[in-house]
Amino acid sequence: MAILNKDAYEGKKEWAARRMADNASKGEAKGLTKEQAEALEFLCSARHNLHSNKKSAIMNGSGLDQIILANDKIIAAGLQVIDNVPTGYGEACFDDIDDFDTIHETEDCPEIDAADYQDWYDDTYNRINGQLEALNTIIEHYLAAVDAQFGTSYAPSGATRL
Repeated sequence: MAILNKDAYEGKKEWAARRMADNASKGEAKGLTKEQAEALEFLCSARHNLHSNKKSAIMNGSGLDQIILANDKIIAAGLQVIDNVPTGYGEACFDDIDDFDTIHETEDCPEIDAADYQDWYDDTYNRINGQLEALNTIIEHYLAAVDAQFGTSYAPSGATRL
């Protein structure tokens, strides 16, 4: 992911706000309601935050609850549920996505000063990263399907991914 300076970050934030407003307008012409557009905007923001702060998600699951909340909002707005994403904010969790905090509480892990700790850490980090990338792909495919249905551009372009 590209590292942006403050001006570039602010510019991207303003561009994203314009893009969401354009999506709402384009979608409205094809039957997308205001509530649905707001739910999709929330999903885009939650996906972006999870993707941009992936290390926090790997370490402690940060951001996954917002994806569940986004799915709840999508359902409440009358859109199709995102497959393989739980519903029930505050109660549900991703059974198939781990994080280091949970692993340290529930599994036997090598001691930090053990000879095999770094290999275990790297393998575990890469496994969780793969789980999060799979979730990101699910969400991006969902957004691409929405775009195809409503003539919008909710799916990320990936233009600043490096």
